[in-house]
Amino acid sequence: ASITDIGGVKNLMAIAWKDAGGVRVVDMNNPKFPVMKKFKGAGAVLHDSFVTEDGRYYMLAAQASNHMWIMDAYKLEYLGTISTRANSDVPGKIPHPGPGACVEDICFTPNVGTGTVTAYRPATVEFVKNIPTTGAKNPGGLFIRKHPGAKLVVADAVFHEGKKHSKVYVIDAETLEVVKKLEVGPGAVHPEFTAKGVYMYVSSWGGNKIVVFDGKTFKKIKEIPAKTPTSIINSGRTHENGL
Repeated sequence: ASITDIGGVKNLMAIAWKDAGGVRVVDMNNPKFPVMKKFKGAGAVLHDSFVTEDGRYYMLAAQASNHMWIMDAYKLEYLGTISTRANSDVPGKIPHPGPGACVEDICFTPNVGTGTVTAYRPATVEFVKNIPTTGAKNPGGLFIRKHPGAKLVVADAVFHEGKKHSKVYVIDAETLEVVKKLEVGPGAVHPEFTAKGVYMYVSSWGGNKIVVFDGKTFKKIKEIPAKTPTSIINSGRTHENGL
């Protein structure tokens, strides 16, 4: 299930009902919180959702249906679904967008069941590519983040090797290829950049540390001790659409 701010100044929330398979758009300005729009049949096991940077397109993962459900948040219109299994050679299974990542017109969603990241265009409801990280025969990850100052996204693959996978993957958003594999430590999860992309932080869940990388060179700068760290959230994200 998810609750996502889709309205900006209009204060609309999209509420996805995980087991019921539906989406409700609620007016948060009205103290009675009326439902403005109802959608049925969004898919099975609805999970995380996010919006594009301009707030136009709302994307919701239906994990058991292996697709992303797309809505035009300006018009409150359902646009269609994008299968994460569209490429049979490198399928995407059990999508998990986390906070989401979009670079220009392409958005990216990691898959839990396979070591892939699905790239797609929500505006045209178009599958683009499944990008392999750990590969189609291995489990994948949970989180992906956009670099604030470059056309790059970084994804984890924490479920590989029994949740002990130690790397995160830097993906070029133009070539749609993995360009760097960064060693973090056991259970590498949840990459997060500082507001201008000067640094990147990644948790080592099993290594009891947070690893800091240079946001330009991706060289390791330091390690910060922490007991089973997971989510890292930059306070600057409070200004983003979709939170």
